[in-house]
Amino acid sequence: MKLLVSVRNFQEAEKAIQGGADIIDLKEPDHGSLGAVSADQADQIGQRLAPRSPLSLAMGELLERQPEREPAAEALKNFTFAKVGLSGCRGVPNWEDRWHKWASQLPANTKPVVVAYADHGPCQAPPPAELVDFTIRSGRKVFLIDTYQKNERIIFDHVSTTELAKLFRTLQQHSVCVALAGSIGVENLPQALQTSPNILAVRGAVCQKNDRKSELSTERVANFKARLKTPAFLAGS
Repeated sequence: MKLLVSVRNFQEAEKAIQGGADIIDLKEPDHGSLGAVSADQADQIGQRLAPRSPLSLAMGELLERQPEREPAAEALKNFTFAKVGLSGCRGVPNWEDRWHKWASQLPANTKPVVVAYADHGPCQAPPPAELVDFTIRSGRKVFLIDTYQKNERIIFDHVSTTELAKLFRTLQQHSVCVALAGSIGVENLPQALQTSPNILAVRGAVCQKNDRKSELSTERVANFKARLKTPAFLAGS
């Protein structure tokens, strides 16, 4: 299992790498669940970090895209993964076509991530089960489930470990890489690991004061990574 850590700038990326993160995810927490950084920042950080770590880029919400403000294809080549959210897409007849158009504009080496929101109701996103079907039907190979609202609730307040494990098994049987996010803390690791994701994605849990908008902490990243490697902890003892 890989540990993905979301960072907002180069300095935080350095801390995440030092703490043992396997994948660096670039996003701006002040702009929402998948808030995008500026195109210039994505370009600069991508060039500096791509030789050192696999990179992921959050690009905001599909229906709110402003292509003229997004990184150029040359800059996107530095990223292994790219993702847009699907808030507001439920009931929009052509959202699948719009998603595929976005995905087709990515460089060949950049994998588009299908993003499901566990709290899909309030943000009017397609439900996770529908997006599992979409992922398999369209032959996509990376799937993330997260929470849209970043508040005191975590992903397991919206969907059970049993349901998540079932969704993940279905995807993995079709060779889809599955990532789990949604305000997961160290105390939630036993639940998270019961679902058997390929990637575990965090930010708040590795920031100072457990606040996703505060500064990332190398020590907290290292502690989280160490817990992932502790057999007794993983067994829930």
